[in-house]
Amino acid sequence: MEEILLLWKTITVWEVEAVIDKDLAASRLATAIGEKTFIIVTDVDGVYLNFKKIDEKLITKIDLKGIKEIYEQGIFPDGSMKPKVESAINFLTNNGEKVIITDITHLEKAIEGKAGTTITKE
Repeated sequence: MEEILLLWKTITVWEVEAVIDKDLAASRLATAIGEKTFIIVTDVDGVYLNFKKIDEKLITKIDLKGIKEIYEQGIFPDGSMKPKVESAINFLTNNGEKVIITDITHLEKAIEGKAGTTITKE
């Protein structure tokens, strides 16, 4: 605990450890400024089912209902694609129209709809 003297008042400040979910924060910011498209650049080229397994499959295009159904099955582990999918769902639920998830290498093609994962409201 630390005390800080302001010009007219002393206040007490507590240090608290916290983790900021950058994906959710970015989603909320995009929503707040009225963006219709939200792009998440990550270290993989898109959202996969069965990631890093012999039967992995890139989800290229999916709608909000479909990604919610997959998300609710618990397929995405904590700390991997889960926060990105949560942020996409949050954005689309709050008036966003499209989310693109990809890596920097595929970004240009993903914007053109030729790479990555595109999630739409409908």
